Amino acid sequence: MTEKLLVKRALDSIKKHAGKRAVAMYGRHVQVQKALEDEGVKIEKIFTGNLELLADPTLNCSPSSELDGASGRYFVIVPFFLENGEAQRNTLKLYGFTENKDYIFFPEEKTDPDNGKNDGSPTFYENLLCEAYEKINDIQNQISEIRRLEEVHDAQNKLMLWHAMSENGEGIEQAKKKFFLSLPKAAGTLRMMQLAGVILLAKLDEVCRTNNIPYWISFGTLLGAVRHNGFIPWDDDTDVGMMRADAEKLTRIMENDKDFFVSHIFAEFDDNINHCVQLKFRRGGTPYCLDIFIYDYCNDISPENVKRQIVLNRHMAEEAQTIRKGNLIPQQKNKRYEKLMNEYLERSRKEVGTTDVPGKYMIWALDNYRCDPNIQSNCAISDVFPLKRVKFEGLELNAPVNAEEYLEEKYGDIYSLPEDMLSHTHFMLDEKLKKVLESIISDYSGMLH
Repeated sequence: MTEKLLVKRALDSIKKHAGKRAVAMYGRHVQVQKALEDEGVKIEKIFTGNLELLADPTLNCSPSSELDGASGRYFVIVPFFLENGEAQRNTLKLYGFTENKDYIFFPEEKTDPDNGKNDGSPTFYENLLCEAYEKINDIQNQISEIRRLEEVHDAQNKLMLWHAMSENGEGIEQAKKKFFLSLPKAAGTLRMMQLAGVILLAKLDEVCRTNNIPYWISFGTLLGAVRHNGFIPWDDDTDVGMMRADAEKLTRIMENDKDFFVSHIFAEFDDNINHCVQLKFRRGGTPYCLDIFIYDYCNDISPENVKRQIVLNRHMAEEAQTIRKGNLIPQQKNKRYEKLMNEYLERSRKEVGTTDVPGKYMIWALDNYRCDPNIQSNCAISDVFPLKRVKFEGLELNAPVNAEEYLEEKYGDIYSLPEDMLSHTHFMLDEKLKKVLESIISDYSGMLH
């Protein structure tokens, strides 16, 4: 209905103003041309080129002599839907054209074609809106059907894969587990980064076990342990979780270690700050670290209380932008960020109920960038403790007692084929950094199994 209305308005203008003049079009637009020609309007001439350039006398670009309003030869259709047609109007005016008398925009720019009509019938733009909704609905239906077919084909392909992997009457679940365990390890630079991660994990585990500090491997590292007995072949980072007091204890103990230390820095973002706690090599320029994510005890992880934590995180982020944009050296910024973080941690204790005293639950701490992506990490203490030992690249490391359930809460089916196989990367290395990494792996090779 909308297209018919638009064509009717164009036809009315042509009939009223064109007279015996031929109808021309400025700019080639197949749909507009077809819509008009279907109604018997013959387009005699199509002018092409940039009107603004042609109108600039310094460029010495003369238009066709036929593009001349004074000649009275053509009534021109300008086939564009414009928010503001002033530039086009001014250019056409230079060639002696008068709007409506000598040319029209089609579809017209956004003026009210109903002229205040209020007879209860749908207005022109109500009709436009209705048709837009109809087209959107049709497109959404087509997209839904395409997605449905993709899901069907994906399920069919996976089913064939799992049946191909199964043997001796084993079930699909056993075939899936066997498939992931059979995947080859990473190679090249990626494997070098993974080996640096193994060294850091070995050091962390040694120090934590010696000093009775609980930790657990988490996120992709835990997924790799459960599914691959080591790194996910395409993963390049190393993640562990710790309660706040335990991370602070680890920091103090590592202060005197000659080879490793726990770093506390504030990473800046346009919409947040992130208190990064990382185990690092003391050797300068080493392009690898182990991320330690902080959790607080909390006796309430209801959606309402988690939302309070998220809101605090966002308010803290907003205040942090003043520091980020200030003219401060990094050390001054870090002190300001630390003061701000401590203020909000105190608010979290009062408003959310976070505490250092062991309780029933743990909650994703304000230190971490954005609460939203990892609210699945909020869980009962009994979902993580008592910790169990799992295999990882020849090591044995601490993991949540309900590791598979913990992972499925975050990732869903952990034995489905992943979507990030070609896109998951954190570290970019040049040749200099690769040499540093090679040296680290060589010097600490005794920590690799």
